[in-house]
Parts: sequence; structure tokens; C-alpha cells
Amino acid sequence: MSDQSNFPNNMHIENFLDYYTALTAPHYAVLLTGKWGIGKTFFITKYMEKIFPKQEDESEKIPKIIKISLNGVQTKDEIDDMIIKEFHPFMNKKSARLTGKIFSSLLKSQGIDLDNLKTDDFFNIYHPESIYIFDDLERCCMPIEASLGYINSFVENNNCKVIIIGNEEEIASYADNQKKASYKSIKEKVIGKTLRMMPETENALNYFLEQLQKGEGREFLKSQRDLIIQMYQTSKLDNLRILQQSLNDFERLYAYLEDKHKKHEMFMKDLVMLFFVLSFETKAGHFSCRDLEKWKDSEILKFLNNSYVTDDKKKEIEKNDYLGKYGEHFGNIIKYNNIFSDDMLTFILEDGFFPEDDIKQELDDLPAYFPSKEPWRNLWHWINQKSEELDSMLEQFEQDFKKRKYSDIGVILHVFGLRLYFSENGLLTQGTAAEIEKECRQYVDEIAPSLSEENFDFETSSLTGMYGLGFHKSSSKEWLKLRNYLKYKFLDKAKNEFKNSLKNQLLSHQGLTEDQIHKLNNTNFQNISILELCDTSSICNYLKNVPYRQGLELFYIVMNRFYREGTDTKSREWKCLQSIRDNLGVIQKEVSGWDKMKIQNYIQYIDSDVFKTIGPLSVTKGCSEEESVPSSSHSVEKS
Repeated sequence: MSDQSNFPNNMHIENFLDYYTALTAPHYAVLLTGKWGIGKTFFITKYMEKIFPKQEDESEKIPKIIKISLNGVQTKDEIDDMIIKEFHPFMNKKSARLTGKIFSSLLKSQGIDLDNLKTDDFFNIYHPESIYIFDDLERCCMPIEASLGYINSFVENNNCKVIIIGNEEEIASYADNQKKASYKSIKEKVIGKTLRMMPETENALNYFLEQLQKGEGREFLKSQRDLIIQMYQTSKLDNLRILQQSLNDFERLYAYLEDKHKKHEMFMKDLVMLFFVLSFETKAGHFSCRDLEKWKDSEILKFLNNSYVTDDKKKEIEKNDYLGKYGEHFGNIIKYNNIFSDDMLTFILEDGFFPEDDIKQELDDLPAYFPSKEPWRNLWHWINQKSEELDSMLEQFEQDFKKRKYSDIGVILHVFGLRLYFSENGLLTQGTAAEIEKECRQYVDEIAPSLSEENFDFETSSLTGMYGLGFHKSSSKEWLKLRNYLKYKFLDKAKNEFKNSLKNQLLSHQGLTEDQIHKLNNTNFQNISILELCDTSSICNYLKNVPYRQGLELFYIVMNRFYREGTDTKSREWKCLQSIRDNLGVIQKEVSGWDKMKIQNYIQYIDSDVFKTIGPLSVTKGCSEEESVPSSSHSVEKS
């Protein structure tokens, strides 16, 4: 045995096991206990490899290790079978099971009752020269008195050496809750020594690193060993499974990094800190990346001195702050994270989902570390830029503004906020916020005609930021007025374009598309009346010339729109329908045959279903499908 321990934090366990495994017949078992994930199984595996190294000469007789997991085990026979298979590995093979069936047939021919025949009638499970390791005792489905009673048969009557692995706190708590014999009284009959496991972080980390695939990722993580240990020890988790899972996840992420990322020392260090701190806490169930914004807000509340943030409120915030223990340096990396969006962190750390294209897109746009082709992004991250480069960036930013290069609405809102912010700090020649607002309004007037309807959704977009970056000066009256003015100009153009597309569809005797129907329920287009788009005669002509079912679909769309309170769209549609109904009455007298029957059915449908749904007696709100959508069978009956 080496004088230097491989487990410095658990030398007491190693020394005792050296003594215990050398005994001939100890007549008691040893319990290795500790919290879940602390590394008990890892420790015992590495220890057994040390005392029983693999021999080139397999014929050499050395004590055999029999390791059994009790997780989910319900009967003693299951344990017997697992032990036998450990002694005779061929029993796990398909050929052995087939041989067993032939053997069973021979036994039956001799009149032997197989149902009452136990496995130990054929194989002896007790071998004093072996060491038995029973893992996951707390997850065994047998009662604790039955589990320990079974194990006692090895040590008391058969001179075997047994090491039990489990979390004693869980075992004792469960046994006491069952209101049976106390765990203590059961334990003292079987277990002669209890050894409490201490974390072996450094050894485990080295081992986990060696298990990773050979390559740049593994070598990089080895170079960050001290930093990872520091963060893990600060976490106070004592759960090596979480450490190993985090290493594996980072190895996957490393594959998406380009050479420019790997060579940027500050970026890589920040990425490691961001990744591992959040990985530890999310995997421990303490925190969700979906709550990052809420956590950042609570960090601000800690330092506010007002009546809203009471002492009790601050204590509550501190109690639930699992990230605070990492200190200001680590906290700032998370607070001012400029690497991944909160959604991307959720995908990677919680969902185990690595969307390749999205990851590469976010890694390609990191102006906090790598200069962007877009000056506004570099200026947003001005704190990361060199002072001598900022003036040229600002000059290019202003030139792009004058040349009206910004056409994306999210970017435009960022540009407006930045110009207000720089003006406030004396960085622009225009001295006042009012002057900046005037220039930005002119910008909107000039670029509004070129904005695409698909360019932005004011209904769902955030008021506080876009593209993972917060808007500067977003609470100022100047910025809010600019946002509303941009919204007005954008929606005015978008509405006109949408109205024209709907009108052209109807005049060409085509039904509305799925996309058009969907947009009609969008807040941006809630005031558009479909039936006002064309004159009454054009609508009636449409109904007359299209198949009856297609004509009904127009009524379905009008009936099933979500009419928001505070708008008059519903009453306007009904007014149009009354005119359409009167006009159809005139047309009915002028036609015959199939056309006459079709027009009659339209009139009946307006008088019954449509009237009930959007007529003057209907409630001004979105109608349920059950109330407003006629079935196909209803349409057939009408016709």
C-alpha cells in the first residue's frame, strides 16, 4: 500500500477499509454514508481498483468484488439472482437463457418441482474470499429490516466482508416514518462501523475530466480546473453528479465555439463562470434561467432605500438568492451577461437542447468581446471598448443615422435610445433631448414608406429591449413619444397594405388565406372591417359567383373574429351585413335554379346564425366556437 493517500479528505475511511478488508471473518458490515451525489460510489470504485488492480493473468485467483445496486429491488430472490450473475456472467447471455430452458425441461422430466426450487439450491452465493458491496440501500423497495436482515446472513453466518453504501439520513427518516422498529436497533445488529463520506472534489474532477473525449474541449477544461473547483466549492452543493453533468454539458457547448472565441481569454473565462454557476444552481433545483430577469430586478431592490423595500422584503430576497453566495465578481458576470440570452441559457442548461444555428448566431454577435459590424451595437457596449476607438464608432453611428441605414424597427428603437443617452452625456452636438426627438421624428417620416408589414409586431414586442439588449432611456418621455410615433406610422402603412391585400383577394373571387385570417385577430388590425373593404354590390357579386361553401366561409370569418371590447368593428360588420342581406333579397328575384337556391340559403343563414352571433343582441366579445361556427351538416341541411 502507498503511504500517500489517493483520498486526502477521506483518509480515515481508506485506512479503516484497509484494515477491514484484511480481516478473515469480521462478522459485521461497514456502512459508507453521505449525501446523495457526494461521491460514495465513485470513492468505493476507485478504492477497489487500488486494492484489487486488474491482473494480466486472469487465471490468478484474487478476491472477487461483488457489487450490487439495491435500487428498485423488491425481493431477496432478485438480489440472489444478481449475485449469481456476478459470479457467473454467462448467465446474462441469451445462449445461457436458452440452455437454462433445456436444463429446466430435463429437471421436469425427473419430477422436480421448479416452482419451489430456489436459486441457491444450485449456486452458493456466500464466498468469504469475496467482498460484497451493496449500493443504494435507501432506494431499496424492501423494508429496511428485511434488507439488513438479508445482508446479515452474509456477515453473521457466512464470514463474508460487506460494505453498504447509502444515505443514512434518508434511511433513518424513512424507517421512523413507517413506525416500525427503530433504524438504530436494526442497524446495531448488522453494521459494526459507520464511515461518513467527505467531498473528494479534486480527485473526482480529475477523474471526470479524463472521462471526457480527448480533444480541445477536455484540454481547455483542464486548464480551468482551479476556477471550476473554486465555483463548485462556493456552491456548497457537495454533489459530484452535478459537477460531472456540468462538465459534460460544457464539452458539448465547446464544439460550437470558433477559433476567435477560444483565443479570447476574457471571453472564455467569463463563459466558464457564467456557465458553471448557473449550471450548478439549475441542476440543484435552486434556480431557473427563466427567472434571471427577476433576479436582476431583486438585486436592484437590495440597494434601494424606500418604503416599498422593507427590511423583511430584503431578508426574503436574500433568503431566496442562491446566486449571492458567489460574490460580487461572479454575480456581475451573470448580472451583465452579454454572451447568451436568457432563453438560450434555458435551452442549454435546463432543457438539454443545443439549437446549433441559434447558438452560432448568438456567438457571432458578441460586441462586448468582439467588434460588431454594426456601430450601434459596439456603442451599446461602450464600457467594453477602448476610449480611443469610441469617437470613430460614434462618428460612424451618426453617419449611418443621417444616411437612414437603420430599417429594422427594433434597431431603430435602440438607436433612438442611444442618441438620447449620448446627448444627455454631452457626446452629441445637438444639446437637448427635444432636438434629438425632432431629428428622430424626421427619421421616422422618411423611412416609414419602406417599412415592411412583417418587420415588427408591436403587440408582442417588449417595451424594455430587443435582441437581448435593453433600450437606453426607455422610461424617458422623449423615447416613449418616439416609440408611439413610430408605431403610429408603421401601423398606418401596415393597415393600408393589409386592407388592399384583403380587398384584392375578394375582388378576384378568392377566399382569404390562413395568414390573412390569423392577422385579423391581431391587435394591430382589430379595427379593420372586412365587409367595408368593398361596396355592397361587390360583396354580393362575390357571394353569387363563388361556390356556396366558399361564400359561407366569408360569413364564418366575420362571425369568428375576436372582437375586442372598446372597438366598434363588430357593429360595423353587422351594419354591412344588413345591407348585403337587403341586396341579396333583390338579386334573389332576378335569378333562378341553383343560383336562386344559393341566395336563399345565404339570406336564411344571415337571419339565423349570423344574427345570433354578431347581431345587435349578441355580447360584444369573442364568441366561442360552439356558439358561432355552424357545422358542415348544418350547411347541407340549409342547401
